[in-house]
Amino acid sequence: MAVGDRYAVLVSEQCTPDEAEAERLVGAPMRAVFERGVASGLIRQDLPADVLLELFAGTIMAAIKLTQRKQLGLEEASAAAAAMFLDGARQR
Repeated sequence: MAVGDRYAVLVSEQCTPDEAEAERLVGAPMRAVFERGVASGLIRQDLPADVLLELFAGTIMAAIKLTQRKQLGLEEASAAAAAMFLDGARQR
């Protein structure tokens, strides 16, 4: 969240990132976190890691937009995004 403005600008300007580099730096490590969470039973197992990653990214982007519009501060947006995602991703 602290560096979210940098990424929000890229999204709003519809810049095309180097997909291989984005996957190496962000996608693969985050997917591995979700895969470990699913394997350990801490994260729900009815959704694949790729789906969880996509939903997580959407939650983060929404939180960044809320901070840009000054609807939430950085810490509030971070806490809200984490709570919304983790409560929904938690194993039932």
